Amino acid sequence: MRNFLFFASFFILNLTFSSNVWANNCNKVYTIGAYDEAFSKNTIVTKLGPMAAADVPPIIPKAFLEKDGSYGGGEAFCTIKQACHALKKQLASGVLPKNEHWHIYLLDADWNQDTYKLHTNDFRIKHPVKVLKPVRENC
Repeated sequence: MRNFLFFASFFILNLTFSSNVWANNCNKVYTIGAYDEAFSKNTIVTKLGPMAAADVPPIIPKAFLEKDGSYGGGEAFCTIKQACHALKKQLASGVLPKNEHWHIYLLDADWNQDTYKLHTNDFRIKHPVKVLKPVRENC
Protein backbone atom coordinates (compact mmCIF):
# COMPACT_ATOMS: atom_id res chain seq x y z
CA MET A 1 0.00 0.00 0.00
CA ARG A 2 2.85 2.39 0.81
CA ASN A 3 4.40 1.76 -2.60
CA PHE A 4 1.09 2.50 -4.28
CA LEU A 5 0.69 5.77 -2.36
CA PHE A 6 4.28 6.75 -3.14
CA PHE A 7 3.85 6.10 -6.87
CA ALA A 8 0.43 7.78 -6.94
CA SER A 9 1.88 10.88 -5.24
CA PHE A 10 4.87 10.84 -7.58
CA PHE A 11 2.56 10.56 -10.60
CA ILE A 12 0.44 13.53 -9.48
CA LEU A 13 3.55 15.59 -8.76
CA ASN A 14 4.93 14.69 -12.19
CA LEU A 15 1.68 15.75 -13.90
CA THR A 16 1.69 19.05 -12.02
CA PHE A 17 5.31 19.71 -12.94
CA SER A 18 4.69 18.71 -16.57
CA SER A 19 1.74 21.07 -16.93
CA ASN A 20 3.80 23.92 -15.48
CA VAL A 21 6.67 23.21 -17.87
CA TRP A 22 4.17 22.91 -20.72
CA ALA A 23 2.73 26.34 -20.00
CA ASN A 24 6.14 28.02 -19.99
CA ASN A 25 7.31 26.47 -23.28
CA CYS A 26 4.61 27.83 -25.56
CA ASN A 27 5.79 29.67 -28.63
CA LYS A 28 2.37 30.70 -29.90
CA VAL A 29 -1.00 31.49 -28.40
CA TYR A 30 -4.23 30.16 -29.91
CA THR A 31 -7.87 30.81 -29.15
CA ILE A 32 -11.36 29.78 -30.17
CA GLY A 33 -13.57 32.17 -32.10
CA ALA A 34 -16.24 32.68 -34.75
CA TYR A 35 -14.78 35.52 -36.77
CA ASP A 36 -15.50 34.43 -40.37
CA GLU A 37 -17.52 37.52 -41.22
CA ALA A 38 -15.00 39.94 -39.69
CA PHE A 39 -12.09 38.34 -41.54
CA SER A 40 -14.02 38.29 -44.83
CA LYS A 41 -14.43 42.07 -44.47
CA ASN A 42 -10.77 42.58 -43.44
CA THR A 43 -11.92 43.90 -40.06
CA ILE A 44 -9.39 43.93 -37.23
CA VAL A 45 -10.47 41.40 -34.60
CA THR A 46 -9.46 41.78 -30.97
CA LYS A 47 -9.68 39.12 -28.26
CA LEU A 48 -10.64 40.77 -24.98
CA GLY A 49 -8.82 40.61 -21.67
CA PRO A 50 -10.40 40.42 -18.21
CA MET A 51 -13.24 42.76 -17.22
CA ALA A 52 -15.04 43.54 -13.99
CA ALA A 53 -18.71 42.54 -13.92
CA ALA A 54 -19.82 46.17 -14.29
CA ASP A 55 -17.76 46.55 -17.49
CA VAL A 56 -18.85 43.37 -19.31
CA PRO A 57 -20.76 44.26 -22.49
CA PRO A 58 -24.08 42.44 -23.00
CA ILE A 59 -22.75 40.79 -26.19
CA ILE A 60 -20.60 38.40 -24.09
CA PRO A 61 -22.67 35.26 -23.39
CA LYS A 62 -23.46 34.51 -19.75
CA ALA A 63 -21.83 31.07 -20.15
CA PHE A 64 -18.48 32.85 -20.64
CA LEU A 65 -18.68 34.74 -17.32
CA GLU A 66 -17.38 33.90 -13.88
CA LYS A 67 -19.77 33.33 -10.96
CA ASP A 68 -19.45 36.99 -9.94
CA GLY A 69 -20.37 38.17 -13.46
CA SER A 70 -16.83 39.20 -14.41
CA TYR A 71 -15.12 38.10 -17.60
CA GLY A 72 -11.79 36.28 -17.19
CA GLY A 73 -10.48 37.20 -20.64
CA GLY A 74 -10.37 35.25 -23.88
CA GLU A 75 -9.26 31.64 -23.65
CA ALA A 76 -5.62 30.94 -24.45
CA PHE A 77 -4.18 27.63 -25.64
CA CYS A 78 -0.58 26.57 -26.15
CA THR A 79 -1.30 24.30 -29.12
CA ILE A 80 -3.88 23.91 -31.86
CA LYS A 81 -4.56 20.41 -30.54
CA GLN A 82 -5.46 21.75 -27.08
CA ALA A 83 -7.68 24.42 -28.59
CA CYS A 84 -9.46 21.81 -30.75
CA HIS A 85 -10.02 19.60 -27.73
CA ALA A 86 -11.58 22.53 -25.82
CA LEU A 87 -13.69 23.51 -28.84
CA LYS A 88 -15.12 20.01 -29.16
CA LYS A 89 -15.81 19.83 -25.43
CA GLN A 90 -17.51 23.24 -25.34
CA LEU A 91 -19.67 22.44 -28.37
CA ALA A 92 -20.71 19.09 -26.87
CA SER A 93 -21.57 20.64 -23.50
CA GLY A 94 -23.52 23.54 -25.03
CA VAL A 95 -21.18 26.27 -23.78
CA LEU A 96 -20.68 27.32 -27.40
CA PRO A 97 -23.71 27.54 -29.69
CA LYS A 98 -23.59 25.03 -32.53
CA ASN A 99 -25.09 27.47 -35.03
CA GLU A 100 -21.84 29.49 -35.20
CA HIS A 101 -18.78 28.61 -37.31
CA TRP A 102 -16.16 28.11 -34.59
CA HIS A 103 -12.49 27.89 -35.56
CA ILE A 104 -9.03 28.05 -34.01
CA TYR A 105 -7.15 31.34 -34.39
CA LEU A 106 -3.59 32.52 -33.85
CA LEU A 107 -3.23 35.53 -31.53
CA ASP A 108 -0.66 38.30 -31.60
CA ALA A 109 0.49 37.32 -28.13
CA ASP A 110 3.41 35.94 -26.17
CA TRP A 111 2.46 33.12 -23.81
CA ASN A 112 4.67 34.24 -20.91
CA GLN A 113 3.71 37.91 -21.08
CA ASP A 114 0.14 37.95 -22.37
CA THR A 115 -1.58 35.01 -20.64
CA TYR A 116 -2.42 34.05 -17.09
CA LYS A 117 -3.91 31.07 -15.28
CA LEU A 118 -7.52 31.82 -14.27
CA HIS A 119 -8.33 28.32 -12.97
CA THR A 120 -6.67 24.91 -13.15
CA ASN A 121 -6.03 24.12 -16.84
CA ASP A 122 -7.75 27.40 -17.83
CA PHE A 123 -5.42 30.01 -19.29
CA ARG A 124 -6.66 33.43 -20.41
CA ILE A 125 -5.51 36.56 -22.18
CA LYS A 126 -4.31 39.29 -19.76
CA HIS A 127 -5.32 42.23 -21.97
CA PRO A 128 -6.84 42.80 -25.41
CA VAL A 129 -4.77 41.28 -28.23
CA LYS A 130 -5.18 41.13 -31.99
CA VAL A 131 -6.47 37.95 -33.61
CA LEU A 132 -4.03 37.37 -36.46
CA LYS A 133 -5.56 34.62 -38.58
CA PRO A 134 -7.53 31.40 -38.61
CA VAL A 135 -5.28 28.35 -38.35
CA ARG A 136 -7.78 25.47 -38.15
CA GLU A 137 -11.30 25.45 -39.55
CA ASN A 138 -12.27 21.94 -38.51
CA CYS A 139 -11.21 20.03 -35.44
